[in-house]
Amino acid sequence: MDSWHKYIEKFNRNDEESIQQMIPNDEAYDWIEAQVPKFECPDKTIEETYYFRWWTFRKHIKETPKGRIITEFLPEVSWAGPFNSINAASGHHIAEARWLVQDRSLAKEYILFWLKGEGDERSYSSWIVFSVYQYALVVDDKDFAISLLPQLEKYYERVKESNLAQCGLFWSDDDRDAMERSISGCGLRPTLNSYMFANAYALARIAKMPGITCMKPDATFLLFPDISATGMESGALVDFLIEKVKLALVPGTPKFFGPGAAGHIRICLSTSQEVLEEGMNRLQRGLELIAQGKTA
Repeated sequence: MDSWHKYIEKFNRNDEESIQQMIPNDEAYDWIEAQVPKFECPDKTIEETYYFRWWTFRKHIKETPKGRIITEFLPEVSWAGPFNSINAASGHHIAEARWLVQDRSLAKEYILFWLKGEGDERSYSSWIVFSVYQYALVVDDKDFAISLLPQLEKYYERVKESNLAQCGLFWSDDDRDAMERSISGCGLRPTLNSYMFANAYALARIAKMPGITCMKPDATFLLFPDISATGMESGALVDFLIEKVKLALVPGTPKFFGPGAAGHIRICLSTSQEVLEEGMNRLQRGLELIAQGKTA
């Protein structure tokens, strides 16, 4: 028996399971086996917590006549929307669902429920645009993100209309920020403003996604984009980026990364958001120069 099985056995044993949704406890083993990236850690408390999160996440997947969603509560609550949906944690739900090993459609169905279906994505403050962008990066489906640009832009503009103050920051009631009634009260809340910053950043990135593709990263801090569409060898592209936009990347040379590495570059994500943003900006500028034929 795999080491994680004992955790599932423990969770099932201690759970009354008073409410079942799409995947009951007696199917938890099979679902986790098929869908969850496996994780081992010297600290067994962390390891157990990891599997408890997935065991619990699975409980909240709900089949509806409009497709699958992920619920915040198992029991029906009076303040929820259609099918007991609540958007307050939708960003967290999408962030988890994007890592499922085989079921790539769950997050997509859930996103479409909020942006094109019956879900009320503006019921609470949200970072839905950034969530879609991050989902597209993980599953390498930029076309899906691009197809939702009209809905994402509409969402952002509607929040601007209702919540943007004259000072340029976003105002919110603390309850609509999913914070209940808090000591900070209503006003220019840091949470909503950080969400909207992330949403604006993601909108810009989706709208200007470069013509390269990227392998799906599996629990790693590295990306390995395919740059063959640029028409340049990886070594030549790296040299070009260093010279023209002062960006240093690692070429995908077969000597170090194997025969399939040709036509790729390696990008390390293990740095601050500021450095990542600047690096992405420079990469985009370099790709635009190539697209314009300015490689000399």
